[in-house]
Amino acid sequence: MVRLKSPEEICKIEIAAKVVAEVLAVVESYAVEGASAYDMERAAEELIERRGGIPAFKGYSGSSTTSLFSD
Repeated sequence: MVRLKSPEEICKIEIAAKVVAEVLAVVESYAVEGASAYDMERAAEELIERRGGIPAFKGYSGSSTTSLFSD
């Protein structure tokens, strides 16, 4: 059975999608030769938290990072 989302849930999804788009745009600017995964990680985490979000990957299956970047 498909469960339809309420207007409030749809609004929260829209806000989250905008934050994700903003994070991806910021992280993209760090994706240059010589950049470190740590720098991208910090930029992503700080932006998510400034926007009132909680990094979903952090703590998932023991992960200590916000994202899955690697050098």
